[in-house]
This record gives sequence, C-alpha cells and structure tokens, in this order.
Amino acid sequence: MLAVIAPCLLHLQASAVDDGAVEAAAPDFVLKSTAGPNLRLSEFRGEVAVVVFWASWCGECRAQLQQFEELHQAYGDSGLRMLTVSLDARIEQAADTAAALGLSIPVLHDARGEVAELYEVDDLPLVVYVDRDGDARERLEGYTRAERERFVESLRVLLRE
Repeated sequence: MLAVIAPCLLHLQASAVDDGAVEAAAPDFVLKSTAGPNLRLSEFRGEVAVVVFWASWCGECRAQLQQFEELHQAYGDSGLRMLTVSLDARIEQAADTAAALGLSIPVLHDARGEVAELYEVDDLPLVVYVDRDGDARERLEGYTRAERERFVESLRVLLRE
C-alpha cells in the first residue's frame, strides 16, 4: 500500500512535514474513527496533538501503540491528544488491533491513503507533533523504542508552550 502513495504535490503541505524540526501548518484532515464519529485534526487546536500513522501488519507499530496509550494516560490532562491513523485496508482490522491492545486513544481509518499522501508517509510508524496553534513541529519516521526519551522530552516542551 505504501509503495503506491505518491509524493505530495502541494509544496506548502510538504514543507509542513519534512524530517526533523519544522514549523508550518499541519495539513488538516477528517477521518472516520473506529468508534464511529468522524474526527478532524483542527478540532484539537489549543491542545498538543500527536498524529501516529500505523498499520496492523506493522509489528513495530503495534508495540509503539501501547507506549502512545501510556503517554496519553500520563499527559492527557496536560493537553496532549493522541490521534492514530490506520492505513489498514479495512476499518475492522484497525478496530480489532486497537481492541486487542486495549487502546482508548482515537483510531482513525485512512484506507485510501489520502491523509498518508498529505503527510508523505513512506515509513511506519510515522509520528508528527502538532502544536497548540496547529503547526507541525517535528516528524519521526520509523519511531522506535530507543527514541522514547527524545519523544517524551519533545512532548514536554510542546506542552509547556
């Protein structure tokens, strides 16, 4: 599926999600959640949003989702909102994985890969930090357990702003 995702054609949006530290408007999107309602990224303005792209067939993604759940529990009262975007072909695959992992964080479904295209997803998992103003501030491709401390410190910085 990822092999068919074409590079983003909108240069302004592409600049929002280049590797490393960035500061440009995060592309807004709306996707259906496995819980039923549609969610829009811009609904979380005023809070720090972490957008995580993943798929049930990605072993590293599954391991990281549990860590993201823990971070949501630890920092949710401080204004952190985790949004996971599944690239599975069927919404049931995403829902089953979320249930098996005991996730309470929103699981959104991007079966057609349109949001993944906006964010130029090449590697999974992909993590994008979005600040309270809706700007993409950092991007981590292939996030691993070894990067957890850097990830947590970046979250703390954004939550203090």
